[in-house]
This record gives sequence, structure tokens and C-alpha cells, in this order.
Amino acid sequence: MPDHNAAQAPAARPDPASAAPVLVYDLGGTWLRAALADGGGRLLAQLRQPTPQEGPAAVVAAMAAMAGKLDPDGRALAVGIAAPGPLDPVAGLVLQTPHLKGWRDVPLAALLGAALERPAHLHNDATLAALGESRAGAGLAADPLVYLTLSTGIGGGIVIGGRLFDGRHGLAGELGHILLDPTGPDCVLGHRGCLESLASGTALARRARAALATGGIAPGTPMAELATPAGARPPDAPMLAEAARRGDAWALAAFRDAGDALGRGLASIIATVDPQTIVLGGGLTGAWDLWAPAMAQSLAATAVTWPDRACAIHRAALGDDAGLVGAALWMGDLLAGDPAAPQRAASPSR
Repeated sequence: MPDHNAAQAPAARPDPASAAPVLVYDLGGTWLRAALADGGGRLLAQLRQPTPQEGPAAVVAAMAAMAGKLDPDGRALAVGIAAPGPLDPVAGLVLQTPHLKGWRDVPLAALLGAALERPAHLHNDATLAALGESRAGAGLAADPLVYLTLSTGIGGGIVIGGRLFDGRHGLAGELGHILLDPTGPDCVLGHRGCLESLASGTALARRARAALATGGIAPGTPMAELATPAGARPPDAPMLAEAARRGDAWALAAFRDAGDALGRGLASIIATVDPQTIVLGGGLTGAWDLWAPAMAQSLAATAVTWPDRACAIHRAALGDDAGLVGAALWMGDLLAGDPAAPQRAASPSR
């Protein structure tokens, strides 16, 4: 198994670019986070607030207010935004995202850039997290690196030669939508049987709701006790994890099935990318012990290069900061004059 820590670290960027302040944002369906950072990925100050649910204008206004607190003197030279996809990073458009209701073809980079009177750039949150983990986290200097975030949905990013691999339309790394089971359930984008529909937190919650509704969860079990008291919250992945750790057979089986699907998904990624390292982040890594053994077993059985030419599998190291760190590094590349980031010579047609 390759030692990712033994690989040569990327060459440092010029000091002026690394030291230049930038503003970075991580826009989620629940939380909006912002930081003043430098182009070397250091987060100098941070703020967090609930994401406004009234639409793009309210979100941009909140972002501008956060900028006023983090950078009252207007020293930041550029703005980077990590947002859920799918999106078009070249045009700065949020195309459509199930985690921000009512958002479609929103020119978020242009709107925030106009509000802050500075150049603003947009990219997928998981893709930027991949860059952060590759340069400052669990995949330090690994090449190639694949990152997956396992949370409400499943997103991803690919880093090759120390730079993001975006593909033709900026959509490379949408790894949660790898097809695994054409007879499986739909994900939130309507893709039947994709990895996200089988192994995400949403998939686990949907499966639990269906089992409760049809009597598939026996009375008196930990899962039933957690889900059925008056006023109980709807089933979610943390509830399933709590039930599993209390020995609930149904919850344990649900996590094993999710791990099996993840292993098959990783096998497809390995066959396509042949990465040195795969980094797994997101909220579901908190239940690593419940699904990782099944993932490893499935991966060993299905990956064409596993285990003889194994890539390393690591838990993410940056936690909730991965998207912000990646956005700061991305802006540092821009300020250092890297022609590959964050724009291309011409916008591709969608």
C-alpha cells in the first residue's frame, strides 16, 4: 500500500500570493460559513450562521454582512465560494441543487462579486474539499487523489498533479451519481440506483422511514424505541448510528448495506482514476466503525486492482473546514497566476 505521506510535497507558491488575504465561503443547505484566509490555506478568522432560506438575494446579503465583519478594511483581493452542485464553475452558476430550495441557474459568483466589489469565483464544495485534503489534510501530496464526502448526499472531487480535475463542463467528481443498481431507489436528482441513493445519510433515513411504515422494524428494539416516542424526530443517520451501537440488528444491517454499496462505488472509481489515495469525509464518517468493514470487504471483492495494487483509504483530516481551506488554496492559485485556476480560456457550452 503506498505511503501517501512519503510523496513529495507540492512546491510552495510565491510568498506574496500565499500571504494575500482572501474571503472564502462554504454555502450549505443548513449552515453558511465564511472565513478570512490567505492563499496558503490558513483560516485567519471564521463566522457561521444558519443559511437564509428566502433565496439567493438573502444569501448574498448575509455573505456581504459576514464580509463586513471579517474584512472591514476591504483587504481581501478575491472571493472563493464553495457550494453544493451541480454547478458551472466557469460561468459561476449554481445550476440546480436539492439542498438550496428554489435555486436554479443562479449567477452566485457575479452577484456576490458585485456586492463586494471584488472578483468572486464559485466551485463545488466537495471538489474544493478535495483540494484542501490533498494539500493540507489526509491526502497530503497524494497523486492522483479522490475525495468523497458522505453526508446528506454524496459528492466528490479529483485532484491530479496537485490541481483540480474539472472535466469538460466542470462536473468531474460528481461521484455520488455513479450507477450501482438500475432497479434501486431514486436520489434527490432522480438518478435511479446511484451511490448517493444507496449509501448517503438521506438513503439511510429513507430506508428507516419505509421500514417503520411497513412494520419492518420490530417493536421493542432500539430502533423502534428511538423512533416511536411521542414527538420523536424523524429517523436520520445519527439515530440509526445510535441504534446500531445499542445492538439493533436492523440498523446494523442498514449500515452494512451502505458500506457494501460504497465499496462497489469505490471499486468503479479505482478502475477509472487509479488514485494513490481516496479520502472519505462528511458526517457519516462519524459512523465509520459501522460501515467501513463492509466497505473494505466489498471493495476487496470488486476492485480490479484491490488489494494487489491497493490505493490508500483515509478518513478526512480537515473536518468542516475542508471546503474553506480548499477555496482559499484555489484563490491562492489564481493570485499566483496559475492558468488552470479557477477559469479557463473560454467557457464551454453546457
